[in-house]
Amino acid sequence: MNHTERAVKKRFEVGEQLEKTIEKAFERLELYEANTITQRRNKLLSIVEDILLECQKESIYSATCSTILHSSDVYSEIRQKMQTHGIWSKELETLHKDSAKLVI
Repeated sequence: MNHTERAVKKRFEVGEQLEKTIEKAFERLELYEANTITQRRNKLLSIVEDILLECQKESIYSATCSTILHSSDVYSEIRQKMQTHGIWSKELETLHKDSAKLVI
């Protein structure tokens, strides 16, 4: 299956969409940093959680997504800044660590 054009193309599309979502999360982080209101924090937390959920073993393209996520400098910056702001939760850290186990 890894050698079929369809499977490779689908993984590429999934990866491309994940990269766009990571960029969107970064934009939400910047909005939150500009004005630390609850609504902006919640939107940021929601998108980051959604990203991490796509990288869990139950998700269909989890290894592809995990590999892209953990090799992303933008994601690393998002995580670091969220930790600095005190909004990186234990739940997000658990999802982060679980997803790191799937990196290929």
